[in-house]
Amino acid sequence: MTNPILKPFDLEAAKAGKPVVDRRGQHVRIICFDAKTQGYPLVALIHIRGDEIPFSYTEHGRFYGKGDSPCERDLFMASTKREGFVNLYPPSINNHRQTVFHVSKNSADRDADSTRVACIRIEWDE
Repeated sequence: MTNPILKPFDLEAAKAGKPVVDRRGQHVRIICFDAKTQGYPLVALIHIRGDEIPFSYTEHGRFYGKGDSPCERDLFMASTKREGFVNLYPPSINNHRQTVFHVSKNSADRDADSTRVACIRIEWDE
């Protein structure tokens, strides 16, 4: 598993259905936000050796029973992989071209002119 970009846990985003991961980047399924347990209202399921195991968390996504120490089971918001395309042109003294981001290769191709050198695919995590 690759090291994910860990974004702080956001309770409201999690309630809205945004993907949640643990510190290792493993996807977590929150099944309850209001458990009647003192200080640990979140219950989430994590796959371990083919089974979904329940864990309890604070409203801040901290793993049950681990105090202030970071834990591999602490919750974070999953990063979202994004991609786009940018047309590249040769430098020109008289013609300054603005770099335009395109959401698809087709859009970049439609916008390109005959002086385009390349169309570059870019990818990032948000």
